[in-house]
Amino acid sequence: MALHIESFYEENQVVTTCAICGRHAGGCSKLPVRFVLVDGNERIGDVCERCAYGPPHIWRALLLDHAQRLELQAAVLRSLASHIDNAEPAPEGIAEDLIRENAGRRGPRLPPWLHGGD
Repeated sequence: MALHIESFYEENQVVTTCAICGRHAGGCSKLPVRFVLVDGNERIGDVCERCAYGPPHIWRALLLDHAQRLELQAAVLRSLASHIDNAEPAPEGIAEDLIRENAGRRGPRLPPWLHGGD
């Protein structure tokens, strides 16, 4: 069976990456419709609206481009794994310390024109 897109209604979508082009999919559209790439009976993954409606002959180029980006990312991860011997994790309790230090601070500073006449 050929690749095809299944569409169904889903209110609360989670943002994922498109299985075809690798861009954002799910939750980015205002429509509560989810698009999924399917190969036979196997669901491959979510698809962005652009790829869902796009012509299948373009999918080849998008899939190859996405695969190339994933291969580059895998090479970077392998390189990082080779440097793991000198790695330093975050100190225990750093999150609590940072939250405590910043608890008294005000929110982000607003530009003067938004202060309402200050």
